[in-house]
This record gives sequence, C-alpha cells and structure tokens, in this order.
Amino acid sequence: MAGAAHELDEWLAQIDGPTARLIRHASHGFLAIAQSRWGVAVLELEQALPNHEILGGSRAQRDLLLEALAFARGRGTPLDHQFGSGVRAS
Repeated sequence: MAGAAHELDEWLAQIDGPTARLIRHASHGFLAIAQSRWGVAVLELEQALPNHEILGGSRAQRDLLLEALAFARGRGTPLDHQFGSGVRAS
C-alpha cells in the first residue's frame, strides 16, 4: 500500500485548477479509509466537503464523500487521530 500512496501523491501533485485541493483531500481521505486510518480519513474528507459540489456529477456521486465521512467517523474513536502518520491538512 505504501507504493500506491507514493504514486497517488505523485499524480495529485500534477493536478491544477479550481478542484485541485478538493481532489487531493478526497483522495487522501479515501486512501486513509483503505488503510484503516480513520482519524486521518475524517480530517481529509472534512476538508473536501465545503465545496464538493464544484466537482459536478450527480448528487449520488457527490454523496459518496458524505457516506465515506460517516463511515470513517463510525469506525474511528477520539484516540484514533494519528496526527504523526501522514496527515496532509493543507
């Protein structure tokens, strides 16, 4: 999984434009879910939510962010925030 995270970071570094920050946070949030890093997932997905409608697509597609956030919140605990383990709040 570490190789996949590195490849994701390289790809995300090339993204530019009005949706770049949102895409980075959402991507890091979904990766954190895949790695069972629930606190990181919550932090990243919360950063993606304020302007998520600019992604376009259907309401159902945008609702995936909300569903993923609810899932991560339900899995994590207050002590699960692993701040030294790859948080990318920017």
